[in-house]
Amino acid sequence: SLPMLWSGLSLLNLGEPAGPSAVLACGYAIMAAVAGIIPVHAMAEAWGRRALALVDGVGTPYDVAFVLQRVSSYRLWLGDWRVAEDGFRREVEIAHRVGDHRMLGDAMICTVFAATYQGHFRRVEELFREVDVWERKTGDAQLQTGGPVVEATAKLRLGKTDEAVALCQGARPLVDASPAVHDDIRCYGVLALAAALAGDTRLAREAAERVVPIIAATRPVAYWTHDG
Repeated sequence: SLPMLWSGLSLLNLGEPAGPSAVLACGYAIMAAVAGIIPVHAMAEAWGRRALALVDGVGTPYDVAFVLQRVSSYRLWLGDWRVAEDGFRREVEIAHRVGDHRMLGDAMICTVFAATYQGHFRRVEELFREVDVWERKTGDAQLQTGGPVVEATAKLRLGKTDEAVALCQGARPLVDASPAVHDDIRCYGVLALAAALAGDTRLAREAAERVVPIIAATRPVAYWTHDG
């Protein structure tokens, strides 16, 4: 949006004259993601490089992880798998070292996304063994809502349709309570496909009728909704 773009540019314009800082690095990371969404990829890539260069010199571990998360997510969107996965791997290492559970969850699920988008579905199953342990330990509501749907996507592609249906059905109460429309798109989209392949046409139609109007009213800018 224009207000987001204006505020981000203001941060950069005010921060640059003051010299290198972690705040400026994080500002560049955020604006790299915004520029990618617009999309102005040359600007996004330049701001992402600037963010990484700044934060490695002046940032705390948290700042480094913050920048890595945003810049690597943008690289994931572009399909730059190696760069994205290297960034998420480094973020996971930092999260383990400083004991930041929220940071660790974000990095782990993005690592799962990278494996999913490359079609490495057995790798996704392996990763979820670690994700499930972390989720039970922390009770992270965001992961409890979206995690089962990401796992269901892999199960579906591996021909495990009944498991995919069960995962989506189990996530429905949390998805229905979530205000985020991307949760509806992912859960009910995957459920519709899984139920159709499982031969449950009634459930497939119910899920499709729930999700199609939401998709029709939503701009397709969030790559993590692709599975729905």
